Amino acid sequence: MKRFTLYLLASLLATSLQAQVANLSMNPIIEAQYLDTLYLKTNTHSSIRPFLVKDIGGYNTLKYFMPLITDSRSWNKFLNAQFFPFNIQGYKLQINPIFTTEIGPVYTLAVDYEKDRKLKVQDLQLGFEAKANINPNLAFCFDFIFQNWTSPEYQRPRIDSTHVIPQTGIYKNGDSFGYAAYYWQGHLSYSPLPYLNFQIGKEKHFLGDGYRSLFYSDNAPSQPYISATVEVGKIKYQFMVSQNTGYNGAVPSERFSTKYITTHYLSYNATKWLNLNFFETVIQQATDTVGHRGYEINYLNPALFLRPIEFNIGSPDNALLGMGYKINLSPHYQIYGQFLLDELIVSNLLSNNGWWGNKYAIQFGLKTVEPFKIKGLQVRLEGNMAQPYTYSHGIMSENLSNLYQPIAHPLGANFVELLSTARLQRGRIGISYMASYAQKGLDTPGKNYGGDIFKNYETRTVPDETRYVPEHWEGTEDFGHHLLQGLRTTYIYTEGRFYLIINPKLRLIGEIGLRSIRSKNIETSTNYTYGFIGIRTLLNRPTDDH
Repeated sequence: MKRFTLYLLASLLATSLQAQVANLSMNPIIEAQYLDTLYLKTNTHSSIRPFLVKDIGGYNTLKYFMPLITDSRSWNKFLNAQFFPFNIQGYKLQINPIFTTEIGPVYTLAVDYEKDRKLKVQDLQLGFEAKANINPNLAFCFDFIFQNWTSPEYQRPRIDSTHVIPQTGIYKNGDSFGYAAYYWQGHLSYSPLPYLNFQIGKEKHFLGDGYRSLFYSDNAPSQPYISATVEVGKIKYQFMVSQNTGYNGAVPSERFSTKYITTHYLSYNATKWLNLNFFETVIQQATDTVGHRGYEINYLNPALFLRPIEFNIGSPDNALLGMGYKINLSPHYQIYGQFLLDELIVSNLLSNNGWWGNKYAIQFGLKTVEPFKIKGLQVRLEGNMAQPYTYSHGIMSENLSNLYQPIAHPLGANFVELLSTARLQRGRIGISYMASYAQKGLDTPGKNYGGDIFKNYETRTVPDETRYVPEHWEGTEDFGHHLLQGLRTTYIYTEGRFYLIINPKLRLIGEIGLRSIRSKNIETSTNYTYGFIGIRTLLNRPTDDH
């Protein structure tokens, strides 16, 4: 019995270095070592993430970095080895610690605060990661993390009103020492055939080739999901159902509700230089005015398209469609983009009458990988925009979000953005830079100008500059809307960081950097600039730039 118990434990927790069907951690530092596999080769489906380990050659650690050898056995273990490797019945057991800490003083220049006020920002995360390769076709990963986070002053009102920590989830306790929360993420992945993969878990996902995604991004907290992915020839197709938490308002007893998001995504390599991808999703609430509805079983149809099914069953749900592309101009240069359609009437668009229902979002971008043969260099230039009321719905919880965080772009809707990123990584050392310039039309008290996707679009408001021009206003709230209507606000974000990979097998890095977050409109302006230093386990992509 004891022998069987050890065998079972090893089977459930063992990790093989060749866990082909596990997910690769969705972090740019990890992905940077697979540039040639993911981005420089043709016939790859780089827009569906997280990648499977088999997609990038079979390793889920920063394996290719040269070991750092010292005269100390303890230091050699700390810099190069797993902390808790075991061999039980021929299986390799691997349980890794998760540790993140970030500390930095904040210098605040804002209307609401004294000029010399300073604030300590701390991000402390402790936890563990367990991985298993039960057999060559079945893999398992589980992360459990406790977080204590002290937010910058400008984020506290929103966190206090929603009880949600950005990108993490609902906090359990909040006081002068920060917000405490714990969360888990992980997946069970099974590939019965080389071209077929099934997963169940709770993780983040990303659809697109950009820094942002207008379809489905990793901005929101992890969501429970099931998925099926098939790859045959030039086609890769993913079907996913996720359970999300809708936000219904500030009343504690009614703040959150359950909703489901069904997503289809097809990536097609039309030629060696052209990839086309197609996206659709339907968001439905689990409980409506009639009662508990549960998941709409008709949406389990894995075939494109969901919109006819929605109409056929008389559904009030929110459906979105999209199309994207990636063009390889050369082995080192790519252009890419996305077009998301929420709702559109072409005649209204052509007449330029400002119909509120012309809801769409556009992305375009240029990415270069190792330009001028500079090994390890990535540079990106990208633009994004979303019309007012895009992603929102007449049923408040049926917007594209999870736990009061947009699932697509972090700015929601009614914005334009231009961003650039650069990363240079050589061995264990890297530097990165990110800059974003955005404008967004904010709501004013009692007004809904379409930038807040969590508001009911039936409460829409025509801007005053249109309302009082007779030839532009037709007497209703349906016409006269335009991009950036409302309180136009400018956001500028810049960040630079230097990092050192301390232990590649543990995905542990040390980093130091500087962030600047500025916003300005006719009523107020803020400027938060702070340096930070810390140690981090590479899990999800950090998303501080909003």
